Amino acid sequence: MGRERMEKSGREIKRFDITDKTDKIINPLITEMEMEAFNTFFKVGDFEDNMKDVVYNMIANHTDDGTSSMGNVVVMGSNKSGKTKLAIELIKLINKKLGIKGRRLAKISAVKLNEKGIEETFKKLRRCDLIIEGAQLLEEKTIDEILEATKGDTDNMLIALEGDTDKMNELLTEYPKMTEVFNYKIIIREYNIHEWVNYGREYAGRKGYKMDEIGQLAFYKAIDDFYGTTKHITKNDIENMIDKAIKRSKTFRGKLRHAFVKKENDTGLQILVEKDFDI
Repeated sequence: MGRERMEKSGREIKRFDITDKTDKIINPLITEMEMEAFNTFFKVGDFEDNMKDVVYNMIANHTDDGTSSMGNVVVMGSNKSGKTKLAIELIKLINKKLGIKGRRLAKISAVKLNEKGIEETFKKLRRCDLIIEGAQLLEEKTIDEILEATKGDTDNMLIALEGDTDKMNELLTEYPKMTEVFNYKIIIREYNIHEWVNYGREYAGRKGYKMDEIGQLAFYKAIDDFYGTTKHITKNDIENMIDKAIKRSKTFRGKLRHAFVKKENDTGLQILVEKDFDI
């Protein structure tokens, strides 16, 4: 297995050229096009970088030994944060990058797994990968069974646990051996309204706009109202709010309003005002 390692000052960057049994080169680096499947989850902060790091390492450190003894992932987040969707897209991408075709994807709740047991479940899952939903509800007996079963012949099954962030962290702390098997972690973090407003301002700036003080207060209210209805906000939701505000600013009435609003001399940015966020 040939490996080429490159390092940059500061943050270490690893690059491996992985050759499989057919001498096919597998590139663990993820492209922007491949990342599009996760666009909904790219919010603010370093989520995108963390996602790329996890995917990179899951590819670079993949071992084709027929077991599931390591290289599995925990996906954590709040209710309605899209944990299962992210786990599905992640597994699909890992298989694609490894050149693995024809695998099916199975889902089972932790509650059902506690009832059925691992042995019966794993027998039905040859050539499958598995997502265990609500994994914070796994019982001790089931956890022990999972850890033991992953050492056996699983046909390289990739297993993803998805669950509530706080409760999953508690579970991993209580059963530290789980982190040896599920040694990758992705957290879909909920961001507060100030972070969302800052992201909206940054996005508006890329579009050639900025908010005046009252416009920013209106944007705060628009986010708060949206969250009150949906209980969940994504990067796309924030961008849609800004896009709609920009569209309103370009209407005839908007142009009349903006005729009396001074353009920022220092930045050359157009101004979004309170009425633009009446969306």
